[in-house]
Amino acid sequence: MKKLPILISMLFLILTACGGSDDNNNIPPAVGQSFNFDGQTYTLLGLQGITEAKMENVMDIDGVQYDRSTISLIGLQGFVKTATVSFDVYYKHGMTVAGTYNIFDDIDESSFDTYLGARDRACLGWVSQASAFDNMSGIDTSANNPSGTVTIVVNSPTNYTIQYTGNFKVYDDGFTFVRNAPTVVNVTGAVEDFSN
Repeated sequence: MKKLPILISMLFLILTACGGSDDNNNIPPAVGQSFNFDGQTYTLLGLQGITEAKMENVMDIDGVQYDRSTISLIGLQGFVKTATVSFDVYYKHGMTVAGTYNIFDDIDESSFDTYLGARDRACLGWVSQASAFDNMSGIDTSANNPSGTVTIVVNSPTNYTIQYTGNFKVYDDGFTFVRNAPTVVNVTGAVEDFSN
């Protein structure tokens, strides 16, 4: 008889773990971690909430090869708002992606080679992006060129911590600065590898 409560408890756990699927709702489940973009909080997706697309030997600076990773976070706010924050990071070939990256935010991207060549790693701000979209109102916000630093902690090959506090910048169609979009990221989660 003592085994019956244990069996019922195990069955309850299995049913509640599997019971979250809904054939009419294909949105991946969100997990408890969240990030903030432009004054709104978004809960990290449970599946593909953090992704990495890595390319090796994408840049040669004075005979030194650099790899490139785009680290992206995807979050939801309820069922109508979504947001993505991504960082485009470069690091010496053979090194891990883990580390703190100074963000190159100069409008003249042609000097990024010089900036990166003086370091082991750097983040290219003009291709790092953040965006949010409200499905109900159709209003979207797009920003890029963050300032400051971003830190990537590799807890395991499939689990990272991403940390960033600063501003992405919103520009108009003529690339004139409009305003800052404050962004706070401190999330840990499974990483989906989208490398070639």
